[in-house]
Amino acid sequence: MVGEHPVVDPRWQVRPFVRPGQWMTMSTSPASVANLEWFLRLTGDPSEHREGVHKTIGREVEAHLDGPSEVLFHPFVYGSPHPQPTSGTFLGLRGWHGRGHLLRALMEGVVLNHRWHVDALASKLPISEAPARLTGGAAHSEVWSQMFADALRRPVVVTDVQESAARGAALLAATAVGLLDDVTDPRATAAVLRRHEPDPTRVAVLDEAYGVYLEALEALGPVWGRLDASGTP
Repeated sequence: MVGEHPVVDPRWQVRPFVRPGQWMTMSTSPASVANLEWFLRLTGDPSEHREGVHKTIGREVEAHLDGPSEVLFHPFVYGSPHPQPTSGTFLGLRGWHGRGHLLRALMEGVVLNHRWHVDALASKLPISEAPARLTGGAAHSEVWSQMFADALRRPVVVTDVQESAARGAALLAATAVGLLDDVTDPRATAAVLRRHEPDPTRVAVLDEAYGVYLEALEALGPVWGRLDASGTP
C-alpha cells in the first residue's frame, strides 16, 4: 500500500516510496510457494509430466476439495511473520488421508497466511475493495488462484507478469532513462489473463478454516518454542 504518512506496526514494513513524500507499507513473510517446492522435493515432483506441475497437482487437489478442511497446515517451513518461534505444521492427519489432502492443506495454509497479512494491514489502513492482483508461483495454478479469491473474499486477477519485482525495477529504470513517461505509462500496463470470483461455498469453508488456523497458531506457540533449536543448519 502507498500512503502520504508512515504507519508503523510490527506486523509490517514501511519505507519511503519512489515518489517523494509517499510511503510504501508491505506485510510479508517467507511462507508462500517455497512450501510447495519443499513438499514436492520430499514426495515427488510431477514437473516431468507433459502438462506441467501446477496442472498435475491441481487435479490432485480438486479431487479432495469437497467438504470442510480436514487437514490444517501452517506454512512456516522457512519462516513466518510472527515474532514467536514457529515451524511448518500439519494438523488433523488420519490414516485415510493421502497426498492430495496434504496438498490441499498446504495450499490453503499459504492462502490463509496471506489473509493474515491482509487482515493485519486492514486493521489500521484503508484497504481498497478492488480485486487483488496475484503474481508469482501460485498464479500459475488456477486452483490455487481460486483459493486466494475464496480466502480473501474478493475477486483475484492474474496478469501476464511473471516476476513483479523484476518488472517493477525495469519500469523504474525505463522511466529514469526516459523510455517511459512514468510508471503509469499505458505501455507499462500488464495484461489480464484470468479473473477468479469468490465461490460462496468455498468462502464459508475457508472462513471456518481460518478461525481454526488462528486458534492453532496461538495454541502452538509454546510447543514451537520448545521445539525451536535456536539455529538453522
